[in-house]
Amino acid sequence: MKQPFRKYIPGHPDADANGNVSVHRLIATEMLGRPILRNEVVVWKNGDNHDNRPENLEVISKSEHVKRNGARGPRHGNWVGGRTKALNGYIWILYPDHPEAKKYHGYIPEHRLVMEKMIGRRLLPGEVVHHKDGDKTNNDPSNLELFASNGEHTHSHGKNPSERRDPTVSRRQVPCMCGCGTVIDEFDRQGRRVRFVYGHWARTVRR
Repeated sequence: MKQPFRKYIPGHPDADANGNVSVHRLIATEMLGRPILRNEVVVWKNGDNHDNRPENLEVISKSEHVKRNGARGPRHGNWVGGRTKALNGYIWILYPDHPEAKKYHGYIPEHRLVMEKMIGRRLLPGEVVHHKDGDKTNNDPSNLELFASNGEHTHSHGKNPSERRDPTVSRRQVPCMCGCGTVIDEFDRQGRRVRFVYGHWARTVRR
């Protein structure tokens, strides 16, 4: 495919290292009456990158551009090799064919995959994998322990003083770690530390 037409305009905000600016971005700037933002791209409606008629140009966000092109995996701008760390501290692996993979991004927690390899079977509904040293990124088999239920897992965390609220300290509120802006109590009624509004942890997983 031929490259878009360019003009030599050194010093222009959109100029590349050689001082060239794509003509379609210049035209789109005139159309909008303002510069193209960093999170925006200019696209050709008919797919012909030499057709720079104003009616053939459209300014959209980068996220919308990704959606339209169906970019996932290595083609996605935020691709980091199929292994990512969520804000809740857990490592997630891209494994879209796994039964537990999230339908909207295809990732699954790495510690659950490691445990399945250790025991030679799929984890049962309700089974929980625990990190012995408290480090959620340490998914070495020797650091993982399997609990039959969340109740057993919660009980094990309750034995760790750092995970319990000090009754002598008044309650305080903290923002949800997903970045939604919601303020929540730092500890629940059982004295366990809370980091997310229920269900919001899934928002922290990137493609």
